[in-house]
Amino acid sequence: MNIKDVLQFTKNMIRAAAGVPAQLFDPAEQGWESTDLSLRKMLDPDFDYEAYFGRYTVYMEEKVFYCLSDNFSLYYIFMKLPEGSDYPYIIIGPYLTENPDEGFYTKVIAQNQLTGSTMTALKNFYNVLQIADHAKVISALHILASFLYQEEEDCRIEFLEDQEKGQNMDSFVPGPDMYFSIHVIKERYDKENEFLKAVKKGNQEEAVIAYHNFSSYRISQRNKDPLRDRKNLSFVLNTLLRKASETSYVHPVYLDEISHRYALKIESAISTKQIENINLEMIRKYCILVRNQSLRNHSPIIRKAIDYINLNLSSPLGLKDIAALFNVNPSYLSSLFKKETGGTLTDYVNKQRIDAALKLLNTGDMQVQDIAYYVGISDVNYFSKLFKKQVGYTPSGYRKAIQKN
Repeated sequence: MNIKDVLQFTKNMIRAAAGVPAQLFDPAEQGWESTDLSLRKMLDPDFDYEAYFGRYTVYMEEKVFYCLSDNFSLYYIFMKLPEGSDYPYIIIGPYLTENPDEGFYTKVIAQNQLTGSTMTALKNFYNVLQIADHAKVISALHILASFLYQEEEDCRIEFLEDQEKGQNMDSFVPGPDMYFSIHVIKERYDKENEFLKAVKKGNQEEAVIAYHNFSSYRISQRNKDPLRDRKNLSFVLNTLLRKASETSYVHPVYLDEISHRYALKIESAISTKQIENINLEMIRKYCILVRNQSLRNHSPIIRKAIDYINLNLSSPLGLKDIAALFNVNPSYLSSLFKKETGGTLTDYVNKQRIDAALKLLNTGDMQVQDIAYYVGISDVNYFSKLFKKQVGYTPSGYRKAIQKN
């Protein structure tokens, strides 16, 4: 692996593991504004980034991690890269080391001589940032250093503190055109839409990744109780998942069941960690539901037919019964069903009935004849024949097999 690949891998690893931005930086090619995500530019369009950040790089040496904290309580780590690298520096940050509350914002405003009107803009900015552990970020940089220098000797750490007083911003009045507020809000909604798009497809892997990206945009705490606050956000997530699944033509019956189940789980949670686990479980279950029950690729009449079959297994479900129910010609329904699903309507009905029977055999002790009747097959011999054809066992044989295991 060459140096360029190692640097790119480290940058991506820090971003993925800690949620902290990392950039390979060349001041001759890039503007310093990216270092603080344009915060100072938002507050003062004439801010001299070169003078502010450039002063730290003048005396920087290799094999040293420079940890900088500034008057906005932001943290950065600078590392000078070996001579001959494509970029002179790698910069980690900005990130936070504490959860911002009202006292935090009041302190930042006072330290930087800002006006109270900047509060909303500042909250939009800080909600994007991750709360990170210096030690974890530096550990990742130590791994990078071992690749770059092939030496066992650890790099030195120097802590820098910005002692300059904030600029007077009394004349600043945030407006609707403020760059950062608009940028962050748009970016947050873009990430949310990426997440919902993955759920609509039933793509669990994409959805979980998109959720983590979406979650990096923290929402200001609205309830003094952190657990209550997280529960409220989890209820919102449940609603988003339900609506996303609904647009994929999952029947409301299934959505209502899963939504209600997770609403109870969320409310009974006793820790924020448990809430996060519930959130991830919800995402997985909704994606599975979409994969199994989405009818988005079917025509309206076939959607109606499939929904009716799935929700009325104990009712008469012959081709003529369903055609009469939806006022269509049986031959037309039969050919359209086969065209869209790849199988006959009768085969689909039988499969759904046997799948339902499997669940009953796995979860209870109902008699085989009762199960047959429950799933809409009055002839137990015919039921056993269909069951063996699909599963490979008779119902009784299947029950004995699972009891052994």
